[in-house]
Order: sequence, then C-alpha cells, then structure tokens
Amino acid sequence: MDPGQLEAAAQRLRASCLAEPGQPDAAALSLLVKACASHDEDVATSATKLLIGAVVEDLSDRFQPPLVDCYVSLFTQVLAACQPVWSADFLRNRYQQLRAASPPLSALAIEQVFVLSRITLGADIAITSVFLDAIRKRYAQARLWLVGPAKNHELFAGDPTITHWPLDYPRGGSLRQRIAVSEQLSGLCDQPGTLIVDPDSRITQLGLLPIAPSTRTLFFESRTADPDSPRTLSEIASGFCFLRLAVPDAAPFLALSPHLDQTARVHRAQCPHAPITVSLGVGGNVAKRVGDGFESALLRQLASTGRPLWLDAGAGGAEAAWVRAAAASLPSARVRILDGSFASFCAHIAHSALYVGYDSAGQHAASALGVPGVTFFRGAVNERMLARWTPRGPHSHVIPVASGSPDSTLLDSLGAHLNSYVRNAG
Repeated sequence: MDPGQLEAAAQRLRASCLAEPGQPDAAALSLLVKACASHDEDVATSATKLLIGAVVEDLSDRFQPPLVDCYVSLFTQVLAACQPVWSADFLRNRYQQLRAASPPLSALAIEQVFVLSRITLGADIAITSVFLDAIRKRYAQARLWLVGPAKNHELFAGDPTITHWPLDYPRGGSLRQRIAVSEQLSGLCDQPGTLIVDPDSRITQLGLLPIAPSTRTLFFESRTADPDSPRTLSEIASGFCFLRLAVPDAAPFLALSPHLDQTARVHRAQCPHAPITVSLGVGGNVAKRVGDGFESALLRQLASTGRPLWLDAGAGGAEAAWVRAAAASLPSARVRILDGSFASFCAHIAHSALYVGYDSAGQHAASALGVPGVTFFRGAVNERMLARWTPRGPHSHVIPVASGSPDSTLLDSLGAHLNSYVRNAG
C-alpha cells in the first residue's frame, strides 16, 4: 500500500473523529484496518504507527468521554481484524463490563497481584506507582508483581516487595506483534487468589485486550475518570485507589536500588552546592521541544545561579547530540553529562536542588522525590491535557509553551521562580 495513502487516511480518520466522534470516516478506517492486518510486516507496522500516533494518541490526549467511546468503536474493529478469534462486539462488550464493574475484592483471598506497566516511564511514576503503593498497603501479604520492561522495574528495584515480571512491549512494532505480547499474559489468572491491575496500560491496548476475566481485573480508565476535575492523573489515581481499594493515602513513589543512590551521592560530594538536574529528552516526540537556541540559553541561565548542572543524555542518538550541543558553550567543569539509565538519572535528581526539563518522565520523578521542578510543556492539545499531565505536588511549576512563544518570554518565566527554588537548597 502507498504510504502517502495510509497517512492521508489516518488524517481523515482523526479529523472525522474530532468532528463527529460517533461517525468516523468509514473508508479511511477500512483502509487502515486492512493495512494493520496485512501479512506484509512493513505495511502492518507503518499502518499501526500511523493509527496510534496520528489517531489514537490524539483522541486519548484530549480526555473527553465521547472520544474514548470513539476509540473503543474503531480500535476494536482493528484488533478483531488482526486477531479473528475475537469479534469487535465481544471486545466492546467486555470493555464496557470492565469499566462498569469492580472485582469482588472483599470476597477474594488475594495471594498475588500483577500490576501492568503503562510502558512509558513518566506514566509509571505518576500513575502505576500509585497502584503499587495501594496494593502493598492493602494486601501486604500478597506477592506483588510489576509486569513490564526492565527499565521500568528499575524505578522500583529497591523495594523487595515488588517482583519483576519481564515483558518487552514492542512500541515500534505492528499491532499483531503488540497483541502477541499481551497473549503471553493470558494464563496469569489461572491460579486462584490472583488479581490483575490495569492502569490503562498499552499492554492491553487501554483495556481492550482480554488477558483475564473481568472479575479478576481492576481497571482504571484514566481518560474519562473525573472528567470535570482539573486534578492531575496521579491525584485521580489516588482517588480511585481510595474508592476501590479503601486505601486513602496511595501516592507516587520511586524505590531506587542502593548502588544507584550511592553513585549519585559520590557525585554530589564532589560539588560545593547541590546541582540542578536537567533533561532535554522528549521520548521521541520532537513536538515537545522548543529548539536549539532556547536550550542553550536555558542552560546559560541555569548556570548563572552558580550551581553545577547535571544533564541527562536521554535515549542517546539525536537526543544526546542536542544535549551536548546545548552545553557546548559552558565550562566543562560546571557540567556533568549523565549517560546512565533513567533510574540512574532519577537518583541524581534526588540529590539535586532543582529539576528543569520538558514534559517528560523527569518531571514526574522529581515530583515523586520531593524535588522542586520546572517543566516547559509544549504540545498540549487542550487545557485538560495540560492539567492531567502536570506533575503532582506543590513544588512543581509548569510553564505552558504556546506555538510561537518567544524564548525570552519562557526564560523570563523561569527567572521569576529560579532564585526562590534554589535559594535555600544545600
């Protein structure tokens, strides 16, 4: 299939969903369904990336109930085409049952709980960790598993009560490949006393894939929860845990391994003052970046405080290159570029005076660690998205970045808060 034809179909489908959620463009959807189900892996992968990147993520980011219903309607058709053992009607009906019902927790003798990762690191800190905290408080004697990639579990590896269930989710793969990963979990509930916690995970395609009976699944549908509230997703997750699990104080946390903390302590001991940690990473979404000139000016402004800068090299490749380019004009003795894992960077955030970055995982790590943070948030499709992904807590400040915002205005906004953030730090 012609790539341009698929891209045009994705754009038409998104536009139709936004204009009339109950009437998505049937021809565009049909073309994408056929392409996602293709046995030509290149075609299927390209179509999956377009469908998720151009349609699904845009609908989900708006946090509007009609658009969630639209997603369920169109995506169940795609899933059924890729895995014909399910019908679209079956998947829709099961999803509605999952949303409406709550497992009979008081009647279950819970012996083990599998919490599904949200796959992205920031979401696992802001949301998934809330559920991990609630489960370990409600079911202290149960075995607790985090199902997901190793780098996500590394954020909690210092807590011996959280066991890793390895699962590598193919974020760049075809929909058929993503479904195959979820099918690895189909036997988790074969043992009595088992509970699945699904915090709107990509592993289940936001609750649509039937990996376990609804009576054994606690599903948090984050996109329509508390729809009229300005609260963050993390705060809404805590409220859900109070309502469903009777845990009133579930909160986001990190439990980093001692060796990561020790390395950060050694680096901190080499600095006369607590550094400022900075992440210019955007998780592959370049729409979140402001630009090269801004990043260089940002680092110069932060360096003017007299504090050392610890910069995350990000995912490597292009992200590492623009981090090094932004820091090129600063004295090398004032800058440390950290090339380790994200968990290692989190350990350094814990020993810093301030965190500054784009809308990415680092902001949620700083919030969970109680470190003041400033986030430049570019690309929010509406105010609700901005509110939902704002880091939780009183010491996190978000600077919205509108299209065409002058760099000087953004840096002035940072400057208005910078001294107060670092004045009393060690």
